[in-house]
Amino acid sequence: VNSNVFASLGSFGNEGEAEAYSSAIDKVVSVGITHISAPGVYRLSGTTTKGYVKVDIDRPNPDAPLQEVILILDNVNITSYSDASSIPPIYSKGCNLTIILPKGSVNTITDTKTNLEKSAIYVKTGNLTIDGEGTLKVNGTYKSAIFNTKTLTINGGVFDLFAEYHAIYGETGLVINSGDITTKTGSGSIHVVHCRFFCLII
Repeated sequence: VNSNVFASLGSFGNEGEAEAYSSAIDKVVSVGITHISAPGVYRLSGTTTKGYVKVDIDRPNPDAPLQEVILILDNVNITSYSDASSIPPIYSKGCNLTIILPKGSVNTITDTKTNLEKSAIYVKTGNLTIDGEGTLKVNGTYKSAIFNTKTLTINGGVFDLFAEYHAIYGETGLVINSGDITTKTGSGSIHVVHCRFFCLII
C-alpha cells in the first residue's frame, strides 16, 4: 500500500501516560509519504516501498521545552526512496520522539544508500525513547540503523539491527533499561560520542 498521507492533530499533554496510549490515539495512519507536523499520538500501519514518516515540529520559541510525539508502530514495513534527495524511513526533528512497539507486532525499517542522513531511523534535536514488547527490524544499508543526536533510551522490545557501520549511534547519552538486541554491523554495534552518560541495566 503506497499512500500519500498528511497527518496532523492537536496537542498531547502530560496526562497521556504510557497505559493510556491506546485511548489517546488521535490519528491512525497508513504509511506512505507521511508528514507529521503537530505533537500527539499516532498509530502507523501498512507497507510502503517508496516512502517515509517525517516528523517536523515547528519551534517558534527555541528556548521552550520540546514537545512530544509518540509513534505506535503496528506492523509497519517502510523502505525509503532510492533517489539522491531521499530522507530516512523515519525522520524526526523539533521534538522528543517515542516509538512504541506493541506486543506481537513485527516492524521493519529499511533505508537506501542515497539517504541524506545515512541512517534508517534518524532523530535530530530531541531525545528518542523506544518501548514495548514488539519487534523492530532495522536495515541501515548506508551507515547507521538508529541515529540520535541527543539521548537514546531503550525500555523494551526485540531488536534485530543491521548496519554498514553502527547499529546504534548516539551523541549525548544512551540508556538501555531492557530489551533483546541483536546486531550485525560492519564497524561497531554501539557508538556514543560526546557522551554525558552510558547506562546499561541487565
